[in-house]
Amino acid sequence: MVRNLPGALAFAPLLVGLASAGMPSIEGARVLDGNALLHERPYVVLSPNREQVAYVSKGHVVFCNVLDPQPKRLGAVPGSWTEILARPENAHALGNSHVLLKKLGREERSAFYNKLSRVVDLQWTHDSESVVWGLQRFVEGDVPADPRQPPSRVGQTEYWIATTAGEKRPMLTTRRGGARITRDRRYSVANAHSKALIWDLKANRPRATPYLRLTASSTSDRWIGLEKDTRQLVILDADFEVVQRFEEFMPKLTFGSELLWSPDERYALLRNQIGFDHYSNWKGFCLDLETGEKLPLEGWFMREDFAFTGRGDEFYRCGVSGKRNPQVTATIVTGAHFTLYPSLIAEPIRLLEVQYGTRNHNAAPSSPGPYGVFASADAECFLLCQSGPGNNRWEWRWRLCDREGALRPLAPEAPDLAAPSVRIAGFAKGDREVIAYDRTGLFALPVSPPGAKSTSAPSP
Repeated sequence: MVRNLPGALAFAPLLVGLASAGMPSIEGARVLDGNALLHERPYVVLSPNREQVAYVSKGHVVFCNVLDPQPKRLGAVPGSWTEILARPENAHALGNSHVLLKKLGREERSAFYNKLSRVVDLQWTHDSESVVWGLQRFVEGDVPADPRQPPSRVGQTEYWIATTAGEKRPMLTTRRGGARITRDRRYSVANAHSKALIWDLKANRPRATPYLRLTASSTSDRWIGLEKDTRQLVILDADFEVVQRFEEFMPKLTFGSELLWSPDERYALLRNQIGFDHYSNWKGFCLDLETGEKLPLEGWFMREDFAFTGRGDEFYRCGVSGKRNPQVTATIVTGAHFTLYPSLIAEPIRLLEVQYGTRNHNAAPSSPGPYGVFASADAECFLLCQSGPGNNRWEWRWRLCDREGALRPLAPEAPDLAAPSVRIAGFAKGDREVIAYDRTGLFALPVSPPGAKSTSAPSP
């Protein structure tokens, strides 16, 4: 299994519908939902078996089978962006939230956001049979002691689960978001601010959990995390009991962290942010949990994409390169890279590297493209956004990258498919198609074959 991060791909076909939806005509592409109304968040989510997608359109959570595209509504999300944009009186906005917001004054905009509902944590269950989502609203909080002060408002999230057959039921209501449902559906786990909150769904109450940064296995009911008191790396069973400890500890001084676990449960990758204020540099390692062998890692920016490919200890990282600014308290962004680490002992392979021009502004995306990376199921190819050369740093075009670093466009006849107008959900149909979408449609685009070249010149 390979984690899908917001990224890119290569394509090929379409007959009707794409051009009218803002995407150029591509031979062989299939329209999955040509009557959608999508907002930037939440992203379209591909199921673990890569055969179905879940998304929010026109005020409803919807699922669609990639092989037999018949969109089906699973539940309403009133007051969300897509529900508001789908109202007849807002048809002039054409699905663009900025058109509505620019007409509001400061106080009107504040009142609008207070009433806005947000769909959060859209996810599939591990068996690809159900979809989970949260609907977040602002509600009245505690009454202040001073009557002259207005009541506080706090976020409240209602979580729902619905099967693809249409059976829907509530799961829990909490003030804390970020919930992920366990494989056996007995608990939800929220890692907000790295401190895990475990909620017993059957008893409808929280469970005392002395762990930080809980990370689920992608292949079993086990977990890996950090014990809160000792800050020791531990493995837990399905009941969150410690079954194994390691002689690795998270430093007490931390400004953020990330913990990844390989699908075979043998390797762990831990990063700890040591920079603060205008820095976000970090140090970490990739650890063999059986032998104790360790590969030290470090970087200038915490917001890098890391993922195991499913080939043992092989992983990739995608992020920006940098150096410390000698004149001000900040870090200079010098470029971006996409690097493959074949193993803990092999030399890393720099598949893609971009050097920015000296006149670029320092505030840059933290990856070669601001939309991350997608990997095929066999990890033979990766989809990402490539920035323009030199000072064309804010131009992003979807590119397919193989394991030798060779790049090709998404589709030979459409080399300029770019983000953010076109977004990607991931590889599907045995890695032969990629699920792509824009503001008004959802599509399946065939992956261009190795060695494919553009049939039209890209824009300068």
